[in-house]
Amino acid sequence: MKTLISTGLAFLCLVSHSTAADFGPALTPEKKLIAFATSLHAASPAYLRQHVADMERRLPLDGLIICVYPDHWEADASTRKKARGSGLKTGQEGMFFGGRPFTRDDFRQDVRDLKATSFRKFTDNFLLLTTSEQGSQWTGNEAHRNLDWFDPNWSTIAENGAVAAQIARESGFKGLFIDAEQYAGSRGLWRRPFDYRARPDRGERTLSEVSLQVRKRGREWMQAVAAVYPEISIILYPNTGWKSTLEYELLGPFADGLLEGLGAQATLVDSGVGYHLQTYQQFMDLREKTQKQGLEKTQVPNLYKQVKQGFGLWLDYESRIGGTFAGWNTDPKNYHKNYRPPEELGNTLHNALSVSDRYVWLFVWHGAAWLAPGTRNVKSCPLCPHPQGVFQHAYADAIANRHQPHPLDWNPARREKILTPEDLIAIGKNILDNAGLETWRVPNRSPPGWVLGGQGPVVARDEKNTRTGGTYSAKLSTLLARGHVFLDQRLAATPYVGRTITLGAWVKDEYRNGHVQILDFVGNNHESSSVTSEWTNDTGWRFLTATKTIRLDASVIVFRLGVGAVKGVPVRFDSSMAVVVE
Repeated sequence: MKTLISTGLAFLCLVSHSTAADFGPALTPEKKLIAFATSLHAASPAYLRQHVADMERRLPLDGLIICVYPDHWEADASTRKKARGSGLKTGQEGMFFGGRPFTRDDFRQDVRDLKATSFRKFTDNFLLLTTSEQGSQWTGNEAHRNLDWFDPNWSTIAENGAVAAQIARESGFKGLFIDAEQYAGSRGLWRRPFDYRARPDRGERTLSEVSLQVRKRGREWMQAVAAVYPEISIILYPNTGWKSTLEYELLGPFADGLLEGLGAQATLVDSGVGYHLQTYQQFMDLREKTQKQGLEKTQVPNLYKQVKQGFGLWLDYESRIGGTFAGWNTDPKNYHKNYRPPEELGNTLHNALSVSDRYVWLFVWHGAAWLAPGTRNVKSCPLCPHPQGVFQHAYADAIANRHQPHPLDWNPARREKILTPEDLIAIGKNILDNAGLETWRVPNRSPPGWVLGGQGPVVARDEKNTRTGGTYSAKLSTLLARGHVFLDQRLAATPYVGRTITLGAWVKDEYRNGHVQILDFVGNNHESSSVTSEWTNDTGWRFLTATKTIRLDASVIVFRLGVGAVKGVPVRFDSSMAVVVE
């Protein structure tokens, strides 16, 4: 949206207005909200059997995503694991997509617990299956790792899928949530099953040949699952293969195979990862992109039209240690410091459910503390523990009222006022050093004045993608599958305490995962900016701003150009500026 405002302080107003005519209709009960309950396996089948009544009373949800483990889990531990005395199930051990065969009887205890659990409100539950086999870390058996798509024993994985489907059906669950993220903890030659370029035989097998084989395996797996549970629902994460990422270029063929094996009654749902999304239009845009790009890439377009749209939201977004919004605030007077204050969460949930075909799912960083309080003592964020509970009544009410009418034209207050580069230039002097990112001593090292940080951070000088006619931009990426990466510039806070500063920068980010941020530090304690805006003139670049009043006792200010990076998908920054607005 190309919007101009008068310069000055008017943009700091945080009030949003909606009329009754702007409200969308109430949502039907068919729109379901479910949540991951796999964190540290706190909400295990045994825990659910004992505590489901309390959970349904506390949690305004329609269902959970959980894990099951074989009865002989502890006995299967490797010698090294036994020596360490580790018996903790993390909820992240993939087992069903490796070379280890299972039967339904391997899970007798979990099935017994689930069948004895009196679910009333939690009507739409799912089992989690991860395609990155990490259970082999527990057993220490190399044969339990991921198998090559061409392995003659691959039928084991399809048969394991049928076992999981049988457990889901017996337990009254709606289906399976397939997590196809390629986690770093997996081992073996085939630990990145959807990354063609990670294959050790890529010089011998073409991408086309491997794609056909992956599609065949997807079809075989789905046929085995549907034979046991014909009306099953499958939610596929991170997507159904429509995104343009090299590390997941085999996910599309796998999804095509699932569609071919689906049968007449089963359903495939695109997980619609929108962890940071908020507005109705953002969800509509993601839905349209899923459909358009999916139809362009699939080899089975008539079947792809059957794909249903879901959405995934990160409830306590980036509240983790080192996150963009590090520290989850449970004091009502500090709710505004969270990425999703209660009112904004309520609007966001309504928007996501309005656009979804049925499911919206929640990822919760404080999952164990929220779903199964007291079961694990974990410091999930800098402000943990939260003795009064992770989500107070205001959050529970916002979630509970998600079906009620909400304004579909709502925008979060922190993003309501738009600032352009011209606005900032008119306001005052740029206080950043090397603000234009034009000076570089070494092409693949931090530019002077800036410090690179984060998880697997990589920075490079880019002369091919610039925004304002300059020579260079800064290209940020990560060596990891995903990680938070940033360029920081630090200034002494003394000249600016009590004053309001706005940081702005151009960003080119395919997945809208770039951000700018101001942090001020009092000792080791930091507080981050919460007022942001976005402006674009439709060139593929966005101009992002962040505004913060520097605390009176602050000693250091950090200006951050950051990205929630995905390996192989760089984000570019250009022409930054920081100005004192009052």
